[in-house]
Amino acid sequence: MERMQELVLKMLVDCFDSWQTGVIYNKFVCHLRKFALSIIMYYGWKGAIIMLEVKNLTFKVNENGIERNIVKDISFQVDDGEMLVITGPNGGGKSSLAKVLMGIETADSGQIILDGEDITSYDINHRANAGLGFAFQQPPRFKGMTVIRLLSLAAGRELKKHECCKMLRNCLSQSAARC
Repeated sequence: MERMQELVLKMLVDCFDSWQTGVIYNKFVCHLRKFALSIIMYYGWKGAIIMLEVKNLTFKVNENGIERNIVKDISFQVDDGEMLVITGPNGGGKSSLAKVLMGIETADSGQIILDGEDITSYDINHRANAGLGFAFQQPPRFKGMTVIRLLSLAAGRELKKHECCKMLRNCLSQSAARC
């Protein structure tokens, strides 16, 4: 059954492998991926698409000349449609792991694979473009500041409400285009 899953996915992707025209190609691959996922879900092929795979990831820090393993030889995978929750005590390496996955910190060894693509060497920008994001435990608060005021500060001038709405719509449509 696993071999059948691999063949179906390979066949779908190979059909259009040579058609690589930037955004159109990326959008098409996204739709193709969703189509493949719906076929897999229909036939009950759980685990056929691995969204994120981490292999033997290690992250060390040097504190006062002493090397410490923060994340040591961690391996796991998250299938498409699955959710993974990582819990643990303060100082257990949860945030460090997230920062390494996002590219804020650099792993000392191991491999990070997102949607079948090795992103280990990607910087934070390329990882974000590949679809990886980082959310803070407690989002930063701008007490008493409206969204219009915050966007105006970022723009360096006073924005009208319709300009802010347009900016936010563009943000959402660009995010949707990346899948």
